[in-house]
Amino acid sequence: MDSDMIKGLNKAIDAATGKTGGDYTYLNNTPVTEKLDELADAIAAGGGGASALSDLTDVDISGSVQGGKVLKYNAVEEKWVPGDDSGNVQSDWNENDPASGAYILNKPTIPDELSDLSDDTTHRTVTDEEKITWDGKTTVKQMSITDYEALPDSEKMNEKVVYALPNADFYIPTIYGMRIKDNESVSAQKITYLNDATNMEPAYMDFANNKFEYGSWANAFFMPRPCMLKYDGTVDYYLDPNDYYKKEDGTASDVDDFSYDGNAMIEWGQNGVRIWYKVVPDELDPKSCEVYVSNYKVNDTYKAWSFINNDGDLVDHFYTPIFNGTIDGSGRLRSISDKTYKDYCKSKTAVQEIAAAQLNNPIGEDLWYTEVYCDINLINYLLMMMAKNTDTQAAYGYGRSTAAVSVENMLDTGTMNTKGMFWGSNDGISGVKVFGMENYWANQHRRLAGLLVENGVFYYKFTKGTEDGSTTSDYSTTISTGYLVGPTAGDTSGYTKSMVYKPDGFYGCVDVSGGSGTTYYADYFYINTSGLRYAYRGGYCYNARDCGASYFFLRDAAGSTYWTIGAALSCKPKKIIDSI
Repeated sequence: MDSDMIKGLNKAIDAATGKTGGDYTYLNNTPVTEKLDELADAIAAGGGGASALSDLTDVDISGSVQGGKVLKYNAVEEKWVPGDDSGNVQSDWNENDPASGAYILNKPTIPDELSDLSDDTTHRTVTDEEKITWDGKTTVKQMSITDYEALPDSEKMNEKVVYALPNADFYIPTIYGMRIKDNESVSAQKITYLNDATNMEPAYMDFANNKFEYGSWANAFFMPRPCMLKYDGTVDYYLDPNDYYKKEDGTASDVDDFSYDGNAMIEWGQNGVRIWYKVVPDELDPKSCEVYVSNYKVNDTYKAWSFINNDGDLVDHFYTPIFNGTIDGSGRLRSISDKTYKDYCKSKTAVQEIAAAQLNNPIGEDLWYTEVYCDINLINYLLMMMAKNTDTQAAYGYGRSTAAVSVENMLDTGTMNTKGMFWGSNDGISGVKVFGMENYWANQHRRLAGLLVENGVFYYKFTKGTEDGSTTSDYSTTISTGYLVGPTAGDTSGYTKSMVYKPDGFYGCVDVSGGSGTTYYADYFYINTSGLRYAYRGGYCYNARDCGASYFFLRDAAGSTYWTIGAALSCKPKKIIDSI
């Protein structure tokens, strides 16, 4: 109760009880209940000059707004108020007279512009660019990979939808693209980025600082993982990508143990997301093309050959070797660390190499084989795309390519175990590592199944079965019957100048005239146009700038043997996701 109300109440009560000349502030020291008791007693006794509050001229109990009263009763709010209280006041923001009842005290300052505001710990202003980004935020939908791939193309391409699939945090539809120009001689200028690769920065090995620079590609959906893979095709555990001697959890791995029941391999298909790609050759010049790589099947022109296992089923992963192939005490082809040239798979025919690889298979299963063309084909496209460069030696490293011509000069397996997933040097001695795989080129030639040349014409298979459109249900070392037919190869050996591309993904050298070790594709192509020739690739420890991802040797038959020719493993597991 404020002082005016106190005075009014004192005055009214004293008048009612016959008192005069009182100090109308003394109620501050007298309990209100005592004054009201005095008033009640006076009214009950009939004493004083008034018998009721309404008899007092300066008290109003009608509830109406009255002026000139000391005390009045506000019936709406059910309380006593000073007599000069005018009731509800209509506040006026623009009233500047403090004496006015409409004047508003403690008005906040209203900013005229956003720039007048200041940030606090939980709020801030946003820029126009941030608003555009926020407006473009996506909806998250959860579904199986199979259901996703069955969606209409229009839904898959909706940029405002993110799909959450099993074993994946988020699944953003992605299509990386590149155009490869045939008539451009500068290797680092042959490729133009398209689609989601537009404006991305290429990857490269910084030789001066001994560091691999991922550019914009560090988190690309197709990045694989190193693992220890059991003979039955299941992952035992994953390896520390920066130190293969350790498991992911930091404990010791079996990467160097020949007695381990499996092999050190690279797992492709991150979180079960397959790698789909298509090639679009120029209509009038198939030596130029566009290549698209996606994390979903955009339409039927996109292929995932590497994810079709030897039973013809579409699976969630495929596996490539971390190390050059070595032979253990049981005659099996292995991918194991810390083995010397003495353990290398060498001086064997292609048939013997395949038999050694298949010794990894459990009884009755068909999982393990030597390296196959479909895997190399896909990986080579990815390497060119990431580097935006067709000279893979210049982009990633020269590999073991300038050592002396001697079997002892092949690198021990595991020399790059602590180099990360990508590493290289331009010294021609130290080796190269891409996608976690050591010596993907140079050091020792490696045979691959699925690529032949017969009488100068390419023949190829992307799958062991007939899912790729071929008509033979196995790889062959002696005949091309049932294989898919490619273009006529270049009739002389030399540095590749031009490739021919096909819509199913095939590419092969058709012209070496004008090529060199530093221009166009910058890798060597060896050819014998007579008879049937079984492919090996990559180069060996004395091939210098001949080596690289696109180095192919199609001059020997499958029965040729020498220490410079070896083989390494591949695995297509049994675990089925769906049927194609």
